[in-house]
Amino acid sequence: MANPVANLIFIPGPGAGHIMSTIEIAKLLVNRDQNLSITVLMISDPSSGCGLGITSYIESLAKKSITRISFIELPEDKTLLPPSDSKSATVFIREFINSHCRYVKNIVSDMIRRPGSDSGRVVGFVVDMFCICMIDVANEFHIPTYVFFYF
Repeated sequence: MANPVANLIFIPGPGAGHIMSTIEIAKLLVNRDQNLSITVLMISDPSSGCGLGITSYIESLAKKSITRISFIELPEDKTLLPPSDSKSATVFIREFINSHCRYVKNIVSDMIRRPGSDSGRVVGFVVDMFCICMIDVANEFHIPTYVFFYF
């Protein structure tokens, strides 16, 4: 099989439900088109409540030889303080996700600079409904963005 020619960057929100739903849609897409690969950039859950379950899930996917989906865990920004009485959990989550934009920018920049990579040319971002701040990152690279919204 030839190397994929197109690569989508998927950015799910933190949390098991967001990550697993995103991976399932990614599996559907790569199974429909042999020329497509997907890179999932994962933001860790700030509550650290689902790390082991997600790791087991991703390891099970690797055993099933899903080769055109790759996973990159984004570094955690340790400078953000957890929500306090003066800061709501919603504001904290928004700031937490926004703090990952610089990591996404660096990773995508590296992917674009590697011509002929095994994953193909980056052709779009697919972002979780809670990660719309990543649209600005995609715009810097003139890459279209699609919002993945689910119930």
